[in-house]
Amino acid sequence: MLPWAPFWGSQRRTKSAAPRVYPPGEQTPQCRLPLIVASSMIAASGVVSIQGHDPARAIRVRDGFSYQCAEVTMEKGVPIRTVSRSLQVLKLMNRNDSMSLMEISKAIHLPYPTTFRIVQTLIHEGFMECESTRKRYRVTRQVQSLSSGYNERGNLIKVARPFIVELTLRFGWPVTVSTGVGEAVIIRDSTYAMSSLALNHYYPGYTFPLLECAAGLVHVAWLGEAERGELLDHLQEEAWDSEMLARCRDADWAAGIRSQGFVSHQRSQCTANPGRTSSLSAPILLEGFEQGQLTLSYLADDLSVEQAIQTCAGPLQDCAWDIAQALGDARA
Repeated sequence: MLPWAPFWGSQRRTKSAAPRVYPPGEQTPQCRLPLIVASSMIAASGVVSIQGHDPARAIRVRDGFSYQCAEVTMEKGVPIRTVSRSLQVLKLMNRNDSMSLMEISKAIHLPYPTTFRIVQTLIHEGFMECESTRKRYRVTRQVQSLSSGYNERGNLIKVARPFIVELTLRFGWPVTVSTGVGEAVIIRDSTYAMSSLALNHYYPGYTFPLLECAAGLVHVAWLGEAERGELLDHLQEEAWDSEMLARCRDADWAAGIRSQGFVSHQRSQCTANPGRTSSLSAPILLEGFEQGQLTLSYLADDLSVEQAIQTCAGPLQDCAWDIAQALGDARA
């Protein structure tokens, strides 16, 4: 171990002083580090990310830590913090119509000056703009260029569009096509804009936490056993809900969902209106492999879970099957 005492302002922390523990989201002031710390770890915003050589002893700001002394080394693959923060801002703004600088700063736990510099950079590059009548910011159409090089095989979005429109016209409820990516489910297309029953509009690119939505649970259930285990191990390292993780690890849970053919998720908390909506989701399966999820959302106060399953689950599964067949024809 390499003992050291950081300086900030004129106050000096000695080795005997009680270490200061920073809670998640709070940034540490730039301090005097041992020479073995690479200068590239010090971001322009004046904060330091400390990563231990042993993953079990890794010291990260977002987990809260005491930094009275630490053995610090630079490993390959350590992310560039400024880039990570910029992507955080883009992801956040993609979920919201517009936000003020203070709202952005609080939402992703960044200092206001850092948030200001990131937003100004994104404006300069054309990915964000400031509303002319008020100091609120929003993304521009330029963000679509970030996905222009990504083509889903068989063009799932193009194939699924007429089917989800027809399903929305039939029931009135919004329908989404999504895919699971890492820790999240990403909306690829939706009919929120054409549904008068939708409380909010969730556009392509909007993400939901994997284990907190019906589509995410569908994705997990249809993963192979080994792949599902690796994903859940990763989520456990990220401190996801232990009860839900244990449930998803149960082989009988996955088998039950596969046998049922859909997932019902009641009063979702990860939406813009927590607890107001519930959803049904079915997999889009091609040759036994999941290509995406088809989800129908409804107002929990207007339709009970039993009513939703009785009236919508069958047509939802049929629609998912039709999309899969059309997708197979497109790939032939």
